[in-house]
Amino acid sequence: SVSHSTRNYRRQIFVSVCVRDVRKFKETKKHFDRVREDMEIAQVKNAQAPRNKPHEVEEATSSLSITRKCFRHLALDYVLQINVLQAKKKFEILDAMLSFMNAQYSLFQQGYNLLDELDPYMKKLAADLDQLVIDSAMEKREMEHKHATIQQRVSFCFKSLFLSKPWIICKSKASALNFSFKTSCQ
Repeated sequence: SVSHSTRNYRRQIFVSVCVRDVRKFKETKKHFDRVREDMEIAQVKNAQAPRNKPHEVEEATSSLSITRKCFRHLALDYVLQINVLQAKKKFEILDAMLSFMNAQYSLFQQGYNLLDELDPYMKKLAADLDQLVIDSAMEKREMEHKHATIQQRVSFCFKSLFLSKPWIICKSKASALNFSFKTSCQ
């Protein structure tokens, strides 16, 4: 669907931007760590430089000054990379959330439109179902009435045919009829 493809596109952009920014951040961090180590070494050399040799003191001080400037510059770059990454992360998360909300809105709007189109059919189907229930109940009553009428006719015919004959005896036990034939011995 449209919302799914939009979401995938935005996710790809988010991932590519994050990967690129994280890679740049990691490179800056590595460079920052190297310069920090160089500055620590320059500080140790400056502290250990013999004060009676001005040339070595001047060289150690100059090396420390250059390393310190480089460290400060890279520290600013490192902080900038952290801030850029954090800011992009906020915007990308908000953008992804907005994209998700738009996709959900589209999905629910499409569902509403579909159900709105189905509404007349569902109402007709409900009315047809109600009519089927009524017709079924009427048919059941008619069948029961016909069955009762037929039972009465059969019972009447049976009684009139067989009970009037002298050679058949009818013994009623509960709801069942018991018939036996008269013999000359009885």
